[in-house]
Amino acid sequence: STQSTWACQVGGLQGELRVNNDVAKIVNNLKAQIKQKAQSKGLNGDFAVFFPLTYKTQVVAGTNYFVKIQFNNAPVQYLHAKIFVPLPYVQTGPRLVDIKIPVEGNVPLNYF
Repeated sequence: STQSTWACQVGGLQGELRVNNDVAKIVNNLKAQIKQKAQSKGLNGDFAVFFPLTYKTQVVAGTNYFVKIQFNNAPVQYLHAKIFVPLPYVQTGPRLVDIKIPVEGNVPLNYF
């Protein structure tokens, strides 16, 4: 039924997608906060690279973005970032909620 399909989609995570320009802009604008959070969770040093790769979304009163980001080449290392983008009428920008670091490359994006 339409009702049960709707209930599964609202608040649930959507499928994983490649990062597009809009999501890349959101993530790159929060790079400094993501680096600061990573360092507070034990990252020693800076990001060698910063490539947002894939993401999932969760529709709430706004949108949560769960983004997989490569931050090192040798060895290849990843983190997952949770970013909240409020509804436009709220008139505040995206904010970093949390990160998971380090994350193996084959670990799927999930709610955290």
